[in-house]
Amino acid sequence: MPILYEIKTDPAKGNILVAKRDIQAGELIFNDRHIVLGPKEFGNPKDHCISCFKAKASPCLTCELPFCHEGHCSQTHQVECDTLFQHLKSEPLPLRLALVAPYRLARAMADDSEHVQTKMEPFMDHEEARKALTGHQERIAHMRRMIVAVRPDLEQILNRVFGLLHVNALDVRNGLGRALFPTLSYVSHSCVPNSRHIMDEVDDDGNLHIRLYSQVTIPQGQEITITYTNLLRHTFARQAALRRQWFFSCHCERCSDPTELKSGINLVYCPSCTKSYLMPDQSEEDVPFWSCLACLKAISEDQLQGFLEVLKSKLDAIQPLAIEPLEKFLLYSAQFVHNFHYLCLIAKRYLSQLYDETDADQAAKKRLLSHELMIVFDALDPGYSQSRGLTMIEMVKSDLALAEHSQMEDPEFQEILKEKIDLVHQCLDVEPKDSLAGEALKKFNQIIAK
Repeated sequence: MPILYEIKTDPAKGNILVAKRDIQAGELIFNDRHIVLGPKEFGNPKDHCISCFKAKASPCLTCELPFCHEGHCSQTHQVECDTLFQHLKSEPLPLRLALVAPYRLARAMADDSEHVQTKMEPFMDHEEARKALTGHQERIAHMRRMIVAVRPDLEQILNRVFGLLHVNALDVRNGLGRALFPTLSYVSHSCVPNSRHIMDEVDDDGNLHIRLYSQVTIPQGQEITITYTNLLRHTFARQAALRRQWFFSCHCERCSDPTELKSGINLVYCPSCTKSYLMPDQSEEDVPFWSCLACLKAISEDQLQGFLEVLKSKLDAIQPLAIEPLEKFLLYSAQFVHNFHYLCLIAKRYLSQLYDETDADQAAKKRLLSHELMIVFDALDPGYSQSRGLTMIEMVKSDLALAEHSQMEDPEFQEILKEKIDLVHQCLDVEPKDSLAGEALKKFNQIIAK
């Protein structure tokens, strides 16, 4: 396929990808293969293979690490067991699992048969910044000693290996594993991304591919971006996550706007006057403040987060998820936060899936919530996003049900419905068939085929 991007250098970000030509919404920008794939550092694959992450793997009789006892997975593990892991049986299993990805990357960089050293050269490992992480240096030092005791030839590259994985690896296979992709690692973060990545299954040869698609039209010369964080969180929460994991602060248009692009996702009523919202102070203080637009009183970020944690705990306590307690949560939270506050949006996403469209009242509620969610996605996750596709499924289901209840046969309604169905496919046709989104699309196709 033609190359749609080129690598540029940004003074603040370093190497970035920009569009080589105008990229239309929904285009495949690239398909990238992993350099290294292994268990997540603090993950536990349990009975999943540490190479392909498919279930029903069994432990190695020598080193106890789980793997598929056939094909590529068996060959890979045999080499790793012989050269390292059979010598580490006295170490705790979680620590040995955490060593799999670093050992694989270290061997690939040392061997360099696929020019891995060169591919990794442009990427940062933030060695100095990582020293400030509580317990990080001690843990890394212990894992380094574990490898060097058996493979002293890898000692010189291990610090960089651990840093590359910490900063550049991506969670894969539903959080069971992590992988490092050479092209994707160039793609910067934005809190209003113009692209999204989609993960395929590990194939029989042990290859994991990731595809990057444009969500919106990307003009020639514009930077290609994805999100590293949860878009349904307010700015200070996203910034904290970015600094903790990737050691940078975001300065995108959303982070620079106290209103978060007028989305309402961060708005909390002033606890003093209850007449207006608190707005964040955009200063560079270590502990920012939120000030009331009406009475001008302020509270600290820590105080605000303490309140939101209490509110979040009420939402988290709704188990199992059910319509009545979620509706009560929305009524309760309306006293304190904006209708589109991120905690309300979480509850609304749950409800949009729980409402039964065969009931006319619930179908109307499902449609209203889907519409509200679309307003937020228009601002924060624009274009052909997965969120938009899944929400549009619920909207179409409610439209079909309401039309059936009212026996509507309006040609204009049918045309709008067709446009919505087309949008669902534009958003979700690229999803793997066995993924949650792929399964949702399959069920949706069965509904509209009736």
